[in-house]
Amino acid sequence: MEISANNRRRRRHGELRLLEKQMRPEVIERCLQFLDVIINQIVYQENIYPSNLFTPCQMYHSLVYQCTDKDISSYITLCVASLRDLFSQQLSDMISINIIRNCQIPIILRRYLIELHTIHDPCLRAIYDNTKQLINQLDQAFAQCIQTIKQIKPLDNQHWNKSWTFQLRYF
Repeated sequence: MEISANNRRRRRHGELRLLEKQMRPEVIERCLQFLDVIINQIVYQENIYPSNLFTPCQMYHSLVYQCTDKDISSYITLCVASLRDLFSQQLSDMISINIIRNCQIPIILRRYLIELHTIHDPCLRAIYDNTKQLINQLDQAFAQCIQTIKQIKPLDNQHWNKSWTFQLRYF
């Protein structure tokens, strides 16, 4: 094995380097998993559903809440799964979770924008020698996002009948 001047392992002749395109399914699945976690956290934090429907779990070095109600959990999973083909075809890279006031004409009270530019790297020829390194970078970004969202105070629940919607941006 050769070692370069900056102490990085050099690729042997014939050893494959991972192109982003080769890792895309793994990256997409990691992003979808994150979106499931973040949607659960947002609807918990905004008190959309009773807190007794959620259980705490450790994800991305943070305590987050996952819904245990079968119908709600299935709906969140369906929303997230609907993104798989759009992400893989590079037709979307952003979703929003909207907290809305239920009335005759719904009003958006708060919008959480989640942009996932990582899976749409402008340089599709970007080379990653280590899949774990890329996944670790994603996980760090996800952990920061969760921490940012956890710092947001929930909207007042006393005067509004709140719910949530899911939107995405198409290219």
